[in-house]
Amino acid sequence: MITKTLNKIFFFILICTISIYAQAPNPQIVQLLSKINRDTMALYIRQLSGDTSCIIGGSPYTILSRHKNQPGNDKAGQYIYEKFQSYGLQVQYETFSSTGKNVIATKPGLNDSHAYFVVCAHYDDMPSGTTAPGADDNASGTATVLELARVFSQYNFNYTIKFICFDEEEQGLVGSNYYATQARNRNDSIIGVINLDMTGYDSNNDGLVDVHSNSVANTSQIANEWINNIYQYGVTLTHRLVPSQPYSDHYSFQQKNYGAILVIESDLDFNPRYHTVNDRYQYLNMNYAHKIAQVTAATAAEYAQIQTANIVNLFTNPGWNLISLPLQPYDGRRSVLFPNSTSPAYSFENSYVISDTLKIGKGYWLKFNSAQSYQIQGQLVNQLSIPVKAGWNLIGALNSNISTSSISTQPPNIISSLFYDYNGSYSPANVLSSGKGYWVKVSQNGSINLTTTFGKIPENANFEIKDYEYELNFISANRNSKLYLLSGNFDMKKFELPPVPPFDGFDVRFSTNSFIEKINDEEKIILISGNEPVILSLKSNDKNPLILKYYNSGIEMETILSSGEQIKFDNNIRLIKVKRINLPDEFVLYQNYPNPFNPVTKIQFYLPEKSKVTLNIYDIRGRKLETLVEQSLNQGMHTINFDGSRYPSGVYFYELRTEKFRNMRKMILIK
Repeated sequence: MITKTLNKIFFFILICTISIYAQAPNPQIVQLLSKINRDTMALYIRQLSGDTSCIIGGSPYTILSRHKNQPGNDKAGQYIYEKFQSYGLQVQYETFSSTGKNVIATKPGLNDSHAYFVVCAHYDDMPSGTTAPGADDNASGTATVLELARVFSQYNFNYTIKFICFDEEEQGLVGSNYYATQARNRNDSIIGVINLDMTGYDSNNDGLVDVHSNSVANTSQIANEWINNIYQYGVTLTHRLVPSQPYSDHYSFQQKNYGAILVIESDLDFNPRYHTVNDRYQYLNMNYAHKIAQVTAATAAEYAQIQTANIVNLFTNPGWNLISLPLQPYDGRRSVLFPNSTSPAYSFENSYVISDTLKIGKGYWLKFNSAQSYQIQGQLVNQLSIPVKAGWNLIGALNSNISTSSISTQPPNIISSLFYDYNGSYSPANVLSSGKGYWVKVSQNGSINLTTTFGKIPENANFEIKDYEYELNFISANRNSKLYLLSGNFDMKKFELPPVPPFDGFDVRFSTNSFIEKINDEEKIILISGNEPVILSLKSNDKNPLILKYYNSGIEMETILSSGEQIKFDNNIRLIKVKRINLPDEFVLYQNYPNPFNPVTKIQFYLPEKSKVTLNIYDIRGRKLETLVEQSLNQGMHTINFDGSRYPSGVYFYELRTEKFRNMRKMILIK
């Protein structure tokens, strides 16, 4: 009895001492909210509702129903478990029946009070048939719990946070009632509970959200703080405070005298597809769901008392990475920050230089043998002025996504290029992401000013070229780089590529150092592929094909590439000449590719009109070996493969015949 009384006194003091109604936004929470990703939430919902497949237990799976009697519900529980586990959280199943199990992830707090805050949702759904997408009810709430778990795993909190996905809510709050009962039996000190149920439907975009509250324990305090955070953090939602109803998992906690609120879409705009086979992702409003997640995160972070000592996870890929520090490090030495890196850190000061100590605001090349994760400790920086020199500069990002359109300079307007990141090859970027390094060119000495502004991030972080005549996609060992040929007038300097990486990796660019060129008589492409072959695939909005010329082992090669076709280059190809060829008004038989060949080569020809075609193969003595084509073909370019595996090395001839045309060319088979 004494122990229980002391626990109650402690819990009362705990609730009263948690800081509520801060006068200004907490910069730590502002930074945390910027990491909550709408697209990641959307993917969780799509995967949980069967809109797209996912990986569960290492194998592809599509969750068609999460009803308790359907196999997809167990798979959904496993999916949630594996997601929590991937975030580095402590994860457990809580089995309460032969069919039901809750999934619980724990982010331990720094103190030893054992008090904790709960963010929860149910993951089972209705109807009971084999098809029950449940995108809004309640993949939306579950996705919010998953996303908060992912982001909160990167921070430290004074109090423990539990992220719980309950099962069998649709059968009468079975999973949450079991948990709350066990918690009360253990005399758990639960600081508060936020339950998320149906948070994705807002058909009229009014942002109206219902917050269910009553007088149980500190329920009204949690509700008021959730509402306060809408305005404190500038989230465009409108609240409606309503009397708490007993139809979702918060009620189980209230029954055990724990403070708990329900956050749910407004009854005034309720989802008409609720509990039907049409509760699908396509009807959800992800901006609305994202905003609810942000306010919930702010409230949970306040109650759990987010800590100012920052620890941020930085992930690296196998091979070379272009990185930056997301924080001002306590110790910037490479050997301390990245002890398993296999190269020096290279920065750029008009040329590459080795840097033993890394600094915030600068970009660095580093190499790793495998995919790795590092915890960076340091001070949060919300604003930074980065000195830059005329020409190319390698800069860093901050610990929050920053739209390139929001970046200012001093003097103004000195940026003369796109921003480029590196993922196996250079690509333009619209957003600077935490932990990554970026190239940018400026017209004169000055500074680039970065500010972590909450929100206002483009939906697509990748730069896109849409109005092209030709897209040339070079692929080598899971790396790809795209070049474009365009017509019309545009500023060529804007598309200049950064300096070549300081290693023999993969790089493709026009000889003008650009990734975009005008369609002129002939363009040269410089190709660096290390020891790997390269595949070039072509997409075109122009009916005319391209002719490619290059040297392979000292022999000049030539081939024609049309949209949808591809060609493989050996790793010794360094220069490729490309030229658009206007489709001729006459019959043409082109030189085969490759030539010499072993054992397969391509024979291409153009027909200006529909024609009856014969394509024969002859040996050096003029004997016909085989007929590759003998039929009517439509007007256009045609490609035929010839397999010489049955024939010995030597000189052969191929002949094209139509009613109006006849031509023959030589080819060489070398085995």
